[in-house]
Amino acid sequence: NGETIDLSVEIQHIGLDTITRAIGADVLMSEADSYEPALAGALHEIGEMSRNPAVQGGQFLDRPSVTTLAKISTPMRWRRYLRDVNQNGELIERLVDERMAHGRGERRDLLGLLLEAEDESDGTRLNRQQVIDEMATFIAAGHETTAQGLSWMFLLLSNNPQALQRLHAE
Repeated sequence: NGETIDLSVEIQHIGLDTITRAIGADVLMSEADSYEPALAGALHEIGEMSRNPAVQGGQFLDRPSVTTLAKISTPMRWRRYLRDVNQNGELIERLVDERMAHGRGERRDLLGLLLEAEDESDGTRLNRQQVIDEMATFIAAGHETTAQGLSWMFLLLSNNPQALQRLHAE
């Protein structure tokens, strides 16, 4: 309708929608207004902390850990990161707890696979915290990579009219 949109924001939303469907976390989309900004904030703070010279230099030391260096050298960023991670962690915990209590039903998704997975050598399963950690990792990594890939695709297509025509034709 001629309205200008921020494509990167829309793509981030599509990326989150895509990964939440794959892993069985559709509830995240119903709470996207709070989840998305916190996820973006946490990823931003990680990026900024990783560029800090003390943190970069600390990657080559046994002690102190990179985490400790991030806490010490970027305390405000560290607090913002923790706030965002904790906000999203609560939602993921609710999701995992709900599924653990009520089962997967007819769903075949990553969360169900994580809850059912057994170690071949001893038959042990992931505990609750391990499932939560895996879910958080998949959401953050899958959301970010999907969104970045789509963003680059649209940028490259906008600079290559022939490729865009072929895409439309296909």
